Parts: sequence; structure tokens; C-alpha cells
Amino acid sequence: GGGVRQRYRGGRGPRGGCVASGQRRALCGGVGQRRGLGSMLLAAGLGLRWCLRTIGWRGAPVLVASLAYMLSPYVLDYIARISVILLPWAGLPWMLALTVRALRTPGWRHPALFALVTLTVGGVNATSVLLVGLGPVLWIAWSVAEGTVAWRRALGVAGRIGVLVFATSAWWIVRSEEPTSELQSP
Repeated sequence: GGGVRQRYRGGRGPRGGCVASGQRRALCGGVGQRRGLGSMLLAAGLGLRWCLRTIGWRGAPVLVASLAYMLSPYVLDYIARISVILLPWAGLPWMLALTVRALRTPGWRHPALFALVTLTVGGVNATSVLLVGLGPVLWIAWSVAEGTVAWRRALGVAGRIGVLVFATSAWWIVRSEEPTSELQSP
């Protein structure tokens, strides 16, 4: 049968804190869930704002694009049943902005922040994280093809990001390989 690992691990993630704090204050579970979802939508909008400003956008188009992303119809399909899958969607603009900054600035700071974002939004659904990770990979490839970034620099950035993401994701990669008979459905 199928497993329910996402539910098991998801409560310990970023949204789990909103639900738990609502329960400690004797609020119904829906209040904590709505706070978590609102926080996730806000993070997505602010992430796109930061990403667009990183690549040089200014003015009203930044606000319009951020609101369009934050209030996207994509959210409606996941909002009620498996909203934790929206975490990688909310993290995508942050990951893109950090990739752009890592390509522009030498060092480990931006790759490390990228890994922390991946840690925050990952671990619940590996497929979602991998699909969202295609965005930064394509950005790096486009930057090399366009000629704005040397291929050696791009490989260095990709290597630093890859090593750090693997290091911060090892806990759920290893855990997903463990048998979880108590979590299996009949």
C-alpha cells in the first residue's frame, strides 16, 4: 500500500509551527492553518518581488507580477487538500534570486542561503523540490548560453549549491529510505 510520509514529516516543517501555535492558544486548527497558508502566500509574493528586483526590474511591474504570482490560480488546486506541496512553489523565487546572486558574487554565502531555503521548503515531497529545482538549473544554463556567465563560474556555483543542498537534505533523503511500516496504509 501507499505511505503517508508527507503527513508525518510535514508537521515538523515551516507550516507545522503555525498550526501548533494555534493549538496552544486553544484556537481551532483552521486558524493556524490559515495563518500558515497566508504566510506561505506572502513569502511567495515577497520572494518574487526580491527576485525581480535582483534581475533589475523596478516600479509597478514588480508589484503586479508579485501579486499575480502570490494569488495564482495554481494555489487553488492545492490549498485545501495538500497545501504543503505549495512550499516549493513559494520557495522558487527565492531560489532563483539566490542563484542569480551566486552567479554574480563569489563565495559561499548565496549557495548556503539557497540550501537553507531548500531545507525550509523541502523534505515533504521530493518530486516538487526536484521540479522547482529545474528553475535555477535552467537559469544557470541560460546564463552560460547567453554569455553573461563563464561556464567555469557556472559549474563552480552549481557545485557549491549542489553540495550544500545535499548536505541540508540528507536527513530526509536517508529517512525516506527507511521502512515505515507504522505509517503504511492498509
